[in-house]
Amino acid sequence: MKQTFLSLFSILLLAGCVKEELNLSNINSDTFNPSFALPVASARLQVGRINESGNRFLEVNPTTGILEFSYLSEAFRVGFSDIYQVNSQAFNTSVGMPSGTVSTFNASALGTSATFSASNTAAITVPGPELLDSIIVQNGNLNIALSSGFAHTTSVTLTIPSLVRNGIPFSAVIPLTYSGTVPVSATLSASIDGYTVDLTDAGTATNTVRFNYSVAITRGATPVTGTESIDFNFSLGLNRVDRAFGYFGNTVKTDNDTVEFDLFGNLFGGTLSFANPRMEFTIINTTGVDIDADFTSVSAPENTIIQNIAGPGLTAIPTIVAAASIGDSTITSHLIDNSNTSPSISQLMNEKPSKFAFATRFQFNPSGFTQNFITQNSKIEAQSKLVIPLDLYGSDFALSDTNNSDIEDVFGISEQDAENIDKITLRLNVTNRLPIEAGLQVYFADNLNGIIDSLFDAGTQMILNGATVNFSVPVTDPNYGKAISAENNTLDIIMTQAKYVKLIQAGSEKIIFKASINTVDAALMKYVKIFPEDYIDIKVSAKLDLNVVIK
Repeated sequence: MKQTFLSLFSILLLAGCVKEELNLSNINSDTFNPSFALPVASARLQVGRINESGNRFLEVNPTTGILEFSYLSEAFRVGFSDIYQVNSQAFNTSVGMPSGTVSTFNASALGTSATFSASNTAAITVPGPELLDSIIVQNGNLNIALSSGFAHTTSVTLTIPSLVRNGIPFSAVIPLTYSGTVPVSATLSASIDGYTVDLTDAGTATNTVRFNYSVAITRGATPVTGTESIDFNFSLGLNRVDRAFGYFGNTVKTDNDTVEFDLFGNLFGGTLSFANPRMEFTIINTTGVDIDADFTSVSAPENTIIQNIAGPGLTAIPTIVAAASIGDSTITSHLIDNSNTSPSISQLMNEKPSKFAFATRFQFNPSGFTQNFITQNSKIEAQSKLVIPLDLYGSDFALSDTNNSDIEDVFGISEQDAENIDKITLRLNVTNRLPIEAGLQVYFADNLNGIIDSLFDAGTQMILNGATVNFSVPVTDPNYGKAISAENNTLDIIMTQAKYVKLIQAGSEKIIFKASINTVDAALMKYVKIFPEDYIDIKVSAKLDLNVVIK
């Protein structure tokens, strides 16, 4: 609707074509009053052919045939970190020499080596009831600090069967060289990019990491008491996780989002009501997690009368089913309309909101324990499509727009050339098959928006006479409110020489359009429907009256 009127208004200013036909500076003769009538422009503005872009567009309802304005936005998005926040891990373990090895070692000759092995596990830290099976690391690091109480030179072969890449577990040899004092310390840092952290301990557990140690110790002068140990401090940095598997719990989280809505940005005052607006939600789930979601609030926060809607439309969203495997997705659809909201969406829209706010509540795994997966790129995303069928009535509301247009550039006639002009007349012939009527006033303003003059001295002029509309059938009939024949209107727009020169001298740099709009029989609150075949035909001609002096 907005684009239709703005297109019409811009055509009113096409008189700049006149100068391309006439070079007034070349006329120098005795006084006479010729008139030049020139066709300037013609156009058919068919509503169904208006192309919007980006997230706003017009489309035809395949059932009713009515044009609908659709506005796409994102209602909510749940990503990796919303489902599970993978934290870096820290483990502290220690190993000592078995008692049976102590006596044998002490009885051996100096410089003799002995070996012993050990194995232990550690639990990773999770925020709640999560039971994790594995994590694939995209970017991470392993830092190990060792402290040995043995007064002997030692070599530790550390193997972490829980940390695997290409089927091979992480392994490192760490020397601990005794130089006369204990403890003997060493450190190791390694990248774990591309590693899988297997948390099942060979399929027997969850949330568990296993460490295997093989210790080779060389006999020194000091006997082993059996109380010595090698202490390990592990830091597992999980900077970026590619994917994770396991059970991620059934925790509850919330999300809030606000989207701008500029359909009514240029409308002021008046009453505007849409019969059947609706919100269509398409929820795409590429995670392996079932989710129950509902809207705790859908609101127009800047409304003054009705800000919030409620009702089963907000809470009866079907369970968002998990994807079957990585790379798959599921689609869940949900509709919020007047039938399942109170107050209705129509009532919310009547105040011409500029933004909508969504508050959402999620529960993961609502049925309890199940196997889940998430990847860095998987998500649950709800796309909201606000659909406004052009089945409406509106009365006494205004549309305003401002163009930065220097008056001399618009008409293409300089102040010097204007001396030869008596007046410029634009004739506007309009055939309207839209069920709306509109009046127009155009103001010329300086660069500070100070009004210099108006186009119509008599005030707002009616430029659109509403089409004849079918109100004779029952309201439930699909043809109720449909335009059945066009209406014609002819309007002469006169720009005198005095007004034109005044505008140039006053520095007219802006043109302000103000249209007053009503749908047909809006005073009786009758809804009209707009179809793609509805149109406005416009023909503009210019008549240039000159005052020319012949010498």
